[in-house]
Formats: sequence, C-alpha cells, structure tokens
Amino acid sequence: DGEFQLRGGVDKEGLDKEKDVLMTGRGSILLPQGIVNISDFHLQDSNFLAQTQLTNFSVNDFGNDFRGAVTGNLTWQGNIDNLTANNLHLKGDLVFSEGINLIHQPLSANFIWNGEFLDILEAKFDRILAKGILEYDIERETVKEINLDIKGKGIDIKSLPLVSIPEIIPYQGNIDFQGKLKGDISQPNLTGKVNLNDFQIANIDFSPLSGKITASGNQGINLQLDSVKNNDKLYIDIDNENQSKKIAMESNYTYLEAVKEKETLAIRGNNIPLEKITKPWLSYLPDTIEKIGGSLSGEMTFNLTDNNFIAEKIIINKPTLNNFQGDTLTTEAIKQGEVIEIRDGKINHQENEYLFSGEVTSLTNNPEIKGKVEIKEGDIQNFLRSWKIFDVRDFFPNSQPPQYGNAKDLYSFSVNLETTNNSGNEVASQTNNSGNEVTSKINNSGNEVTSKINNSGNEVTSKINNSGNEVTSKINNS
Repeated sequence: DGEFQLRGGVDKEGLDKEKDVLMTGRGSILLPQGIVNISDFHLQDSNFLAQTQLTNFSVNDFGNDFRGAVTGNLTWQGNIDNLTANNLHLKGDLVFSEGINLIHQPLSANFIWNGEFLDILEAKFDRILAKGILEYDIERETVKEINLDIKGKGIDIKSLPLVSIPEIIPYQGNIDFQGKLKGDISQPNLTGKVNLNDFQIANIDFSPLSGKITASGNQGINLQLDSVKNNDKLYIDIDNENQSKKIAMESNYTYLEAVKEKETLAIRGNNIPLEKITKPWLSYLPDTIEKIGGSLSGEMTFNLTDNNFIAEKIIINKPTLNNFQGDTLTTEAIKQGEVIEIRDGKINHQENEYLFSGEVTSLTNNPEIKGKVEIKEGDIQNFLRSWKIFDVRDFFPNSQPPQYGNAKDLYSFSVNLETTNNSGNEVASQTNNSGNEVTSKINNSGNEVTSKINNSGNEVTSKINNSGNEVTSKINNS
C-alpha cells in the first residue's frame, strides 16, 4: 500500500534495463510479523535505497537468537538483481524488547550491516554500553563470533544472572565493569575489571571491593574481589550450569566459606553475627522467638538432594535468645526430614553451666520446639538472672511489662500496737493477724535483744547479748 512514481522504460516483462529507470515513493508493507512503513523509497538503475520504520515488529521467526518485538528505523541499500544478505547493506537504530541471545533485558542498538558482519556502533541495555563486531552466519541464521568492548556503571547486582540466592537471604550492591566479551556466541568468554560498591548480604556490610572476573560457557564464572581498605573480600566460583562451586566472603572479623562437591555443600563460618543474619528468618520461626544474637562459628555439611544437614563444632559467643544472655554456647544439630535434633548443648554464663537438648519439628507448618535444660553448676538465682527473670510474668514477655518489687514488699504484716517505756529503756511491739503473733523486746539495761515470732506453731527465737558477745538463734517448726 503506497504511492510511487515511475519514470523510464517498461516492457512486457517489466522494467526495461536498457533505459534509465527512476522510481520514488512511500507506503507500507503488511506482513504476518507486523507493518513496515516506508517513508522514502528510491530506485535507479536496479539499485535501491529505502528508509523504513518498524513498530512492535515480531522477530520470533528470525532465528534462535531473537525474541520479542523490535521498534525503530532501518535504512536498506542493495540491488534488486542480486537481493541477498551478502549484497544487502543495512543501517539501523532499533530497540529489541526482550534483548538478543544472552541479553534478556530491553536492548537498544545502533549498527551497520555491511554484508559480512554486524558493526555495533553502540548498544545499551540496563546500565551497560557495548560496541564491537558480530559475525553472523547467514545460512544458519545465527550469530557466529562476537567481539565486544563492554562498560557498565552502577549495575544492580539483582539484575544479573547470578547463582540462585534464596529469598530468605537479602542482598544488594552496585557493580562498575570494564572488559571484553568475545568468542563463539554459544560459548563466549568474558574478562574484565569489577568494582563492587554498597555490597550487603544477609545484613552484613562490605567495604568497596575491586578485582577481576572471568566467565565462559565451558568454565562458568570466577570472581575475585578484595578491599583496598581492609581484609574484606568476596570470591565466587560458579560452574557452567550456574551452580556455585565455591563462595568465600570476609567482612571485618566475619568469615564464611561454602564449597560444593557433587551433591554436598560444606559450609564453614567464623564470627557470624546472628542478630543481623537472622532478622529475615524470624518470621519462619515460632512466634515465641523474638530475638537471636551472638557470634556464631562452626561447620555444616548440607545435602543438596534432600536438604538434610549435619552441623558440628557449633560455638556461639555471647548467645542471646529473647531475654537470655550467656557467655558461650556449644552444640551440634542434625536435620532429618522435618525434624532438627539439637545434641550435646552446653551454655556457660558466669558461674552457671547449663546442659540442653531438644528438637524442632514441622519446619514448614507451625514449627514446634521441644527441649530440656539441666543446671549442672550454679544456682537458680543465677539462672533466673541469666534469663532476666525477676517475676513470674517475665516468662511471658508479651503479656505485660514486668513490675519489680522492693525490700519492704517481703514483709506481709504491719505493726498495730506499740508501747514505749523510757524509764526502763524498754520498747515492745505486737502484731496479731488472725493467729500470727510477732513480739519484739529491747532492754538496753542489759544490752539484751529478744524477738519471738509464732505463726500457728512455728516458733523462731533469737537472742543477742552484747555483754558476752553471744548470738543464739533457734527455729522450732514443731
């Protein structure tokens, strides 16, 4: 559909090539993939030049490297007598809605096709800028070789195809990158320099990191970053199936390493701040657990097939659980199915030593905790102080704020009769609360103090005679 003007010779078979032919016009071409608008068409002596525009033109049928739709401008130049890709020249400024090949984000590209290769003048996706050469296999309709210079600044690591990280582990950071992507498009090689800023994982902060990255379809990804300020570092080794082989990270005095061998993941940690990393986990634990704290060190072997694990050599310095605060905690844990068994637990706090064991069941549906605690050394008062329990209501911190008494609250009786005789320096008081009798007598002449408490058969008598420095006490519960 369009308007065209033709000047020159025309015979029964079409254009008369012996005579000058000039065709100009504009219009549109309706195809199954969409509409191609022709803003300017020029044909002379079998050579043509066409300015076209595409809007949401489907490219799903153009080979495995293409998907989605494309929008933008294309300039076509060639010869109608030899209309092949090798003899066709293109200049484009296009936006691919779903990227091309390995790039899955929207991609804008300014390029030239000269019949042999695609010259990428500028390509942008996310915060990445690339330029270079793509060799295209016309017969197989696929990109054959790639050679691109790539720069990126402030790239959100969440937008990158990293190893799968569970949602329960929050992470963030921004990457600056400069390097090259080259080689066979099916197995390209990426090399370059990386700066990682504002990196945080599991609420653990890292100082700015810098280093290098190498990646290929055959070998996977290897990233080695170190801090120029301190000992912070991040090493990641991922296989060609996007599964982690080794991850090691260090921040301040915190160290964590995970190594995969076949279907087993061995994890070793040192000085891991539990209060930070467990914040996102509390919603998965019983409601009675409000706070977990301390510095964790230990080893764990994790089965990737059934998600069972064995945790050994667990040590927590300054362990905290809700109100409880201790000095050190050691234990082991084993997970089988929906049950985590806690073994050989020991907590030390000041002069106290507690032994504990238990299990956590129904991990995915209303978790339950069962356990027992034994006071091996220490007394109940120190135990209660460890848990900050001063009142029965402190066992249930969500019920109401604790209210603590003072010394005078320990006495339940009151004085209602008092007699003073200054002549004999004698003072006597008596209280009778339904059979409970309290009597005290002070006689300063003989420096004698005598008190008597009789609570329905329970008699307590004490005598202090300062003349002979004698103290006598007697309790009779008969």
